[in-house]
Amino acid sequence: MEAETAGLLGALIGACVSIATTFLSNRHAINMQSSADTIQREEKASAFQRENLLACQDMMQLIGRLTTQAFHEEAMAWGQGATWGKHTFSKPLDDDLAEQRRKFSVLIERVADDRLRNELKLMSLSLSHVLLAESFEEANGRLTAAHEASANTMKLLGIVLRKTY
Repeated sequence: MEAETAGLLGALIGACVSIATTFLSNRHAINMQSSADTIQREEKASAFQRENLLACQDMMQLIGRLTTQAFHEEAMAWGQGATWGKHTFSKPLDDDLAEQRRKFSVLIERVADDRLRNELKLMSLSLSHVLLAESFEEANGRLTAAHEASANTMKLLGIVLRKTY
């Protein structure tokens, strides 16, 4: 009977060890899969931010150029005797500026870094204020300030962008 008891006990211990090994192996596999999923999610988020920030850089330059072009149009009309701020921009410029501002607003809201998002909003606002000035001098000062703000924002954007690589 002792041989039978020892055999039964051995079989039970072997089964318990097998079950424990399977459990540990499965738990380890689940943890590894969860880690892999987390890494993949983080990489997707990083890639999304990288593409969005690159688009923000391009859009900042485009809106800066369009704002400068609108300022120049206003200055030319003012130089020919028009009242400052009353000149209507050419339709293509007006439409392009409005469309690019809308696109930029969407890109800004997608920025994950709170400080950068706020700086981009302030920079965009400063460019908008150029076209709301009531005199050439005011507009020129605002344009200079907006270009300086753009340069500083571009530096911060570069720092945040490099962290995504």
